[in-house]
Amino acid sequence: MNENNEKRSQLLRKVGKYTAAAGAVLLTGNLANAAVHFTPSTINLTPGEHGIDFDGDGDFELIMDVSSSSYYSYFSGVRIILELGSDADATSFEVIQGGPFGTNYDVAAFPLNRIIGPTLASSSSYWRNENVDTIVSTVSGSFNDGNFGYYPLQTRYAGVRFTSDGGTNWHYAWIGININNTPLLGTGSAGQIVGFAYETTPNQSILAGSGATVPLAPLASAVGLGLVGLFGFFKSRRKKANS
Repeated sequence: MNENNEKRSQLLRKVGKYTAAAGAVLLTGNLANAAVHFTPSTINLTPGEHGIDFDGDGDFELIMDVSSSSYYSYFSGVRIILELGSDADATSFEVIQGGPFGTNYDVAAFPLNRIIGPTLASSSSYWRNENVDTIVSTVSGSFNDGNFGYYPLQTRYAGVRFTSDGGTNWHYAWIGININNTPLLGTGSAGQIVGFAYETTPNQSILAGSGATVPLAPLASAVGLGLVGLFGFFKSRRKKANS
């Protein structure tokens, strides 16, 4: 009985080494490469301008402008647009449009962990430079434009990038937005900015929703690699038993 217990303990120690080693390699690599500057936020999207200061220097790279007035003869409701701020760190910006979450030629409303970078997760997604783009708008009590209104009371992410040198170097970023179910209040809130982050290393991709810690996807991958190691261990053990 004692001999069986000792063998079982040795087996568990070896399994732990396989799993820990696989996870440690992946996590160490991600932490070494991580340079994400995350800012938590509870900005209420009331009428007016709301600044987004990605790098925390007191100047706004981007502005989210909420208006309840009529821009066009057919428009009457709430309109939220993303536009360039006054920070010299961002002289131009682009947004991701198209793809499965970006119809209507407006900012795509991404789910958590969507890739935001030079290479996009969908071949039908693309970067577009407008420097003014619609997040959501409503007309006559229903959504009329923008993509975020189709995911009420859900946190969705705008994929953006900004540059100060004409586009040689881009900083990739996300803005977390939660739109109310009926964002039609004239003086109330249409929703919230729940946080934003940018990759401090130029031309480096970021995952939607990732912050100062390792994103969920790499953690899951680490567990997966551990299981691969576990499978390899048992396979090797079986060969020795049969030889």
